[in-house]
Amino acid sequence: MSRWLIAFICSVGLISIRQSSYIDERRLKAEQREQHCLAKNVFYEAGNQSLIGKVAVAHVTLNRLRSKQQFHCGSICDVVYQRKQFSWTMNRHHESRTQKDWRWRESIDVAKKCFKSHQDPTGGALFFHTKRVRPYWSQKKKRTVTIGDHIFYK
Repeated sequence: MSRWLIAFICSVGLISIRQSSYIDERRLKAEQREQHCLAKNVFYEAGNQSLIGKVAVAHVTLNRLRSKQQFHCGSICDVVYQRKQFSWTMNRHHESRTQKDWRWRESIDVAKKCFKSHQDPTGGALFFHTKRVRPYWSQKKKRTVTIGDHIFYK
């Protein structure tokens, strides 16, 4: 085999290795973006709740992603920012959170763990609301569990 052919084969191999690394990096960044959206939803919907309350809200978000028939979302960010689904997304002033807030760090940890875990404390819930309100739709849904200040439904 000529040196030129060996060099060509090696260079093609290096190019394909670099491209696959680039693809993995892009996938990782997309996964990080999804975790960030999940963490924001946990923070704004359950930042004042216990750890299990935060986990429950994360799983509702993930359950909605898996329930494509009802929500038609292709990503966690699509679920979070779907129109009129989570109250904090309608009030843009909530976007100014502090990175030093321990609740934000805990929300990030919850998002990372729930992203890979299928231990859902809500029993497959797709909806929730705080005990302080009684939305019209809650009478049409099956209640699954109450965790902290939130009531969860299928």
